[in-house]
Amino acid sequence: MSYNSNYNSIIIIINNNNNSNNNDVDDDDDDDDDDDDDDDDDDDDDDDQKKKKKKKKKKKKKKKKKKKKKKKEKKQKIIIIIIIIMMMMMMMMMMMMMMMMMMMMMMMMMMIIIIIIIIIIIIIIIIIITIIIRRRRRRRIRRRRGRRRRNIYK
Repeated sequence: MSYNSNYNSIIIIINNNNNSNNNDVDDDDDDDDDDDDDDDDDDDDDDDQKKKKKKKKKKKKKKKKKKKKKKKEKKQKIIIIIIIIMMMMMMMMMMMMMMMMMMMMMMMMMMIIIIIIIIIIIIIIIIIITIIIRRRRRRRIRRRRGRRRRNIYK
């Protein structure tokens, strides 16, 4: 659901940007300027007003032509947006796969390290046990030798 809402918001934002960047808005501003000129100069001749009206009509016709172009541009932009979103989804999937691979590698490395540590600990324990067993044997041997020597001297 979050994917759909993000998609709609992106299209709305881009459409708003398109409206703000269109030449039609500039034309509307020009029309407002013309109206202001009419208000300021009430003493103008009828010919001037007729010429201005003709200009306005021409501008309106241009607007209609531009609107037809806008529909095509909007379709193209929507298609481009869909392609970009698909690319983003593919990138996210690739990133997730890479993260999963990294996690698997980290788990394998951790397992290998743990196994190595366990083996080292086992080897150290075996070495310590063998050293203790050797010391006990040496002590027994020394005691026997000592007793034999005492018997000889006596």
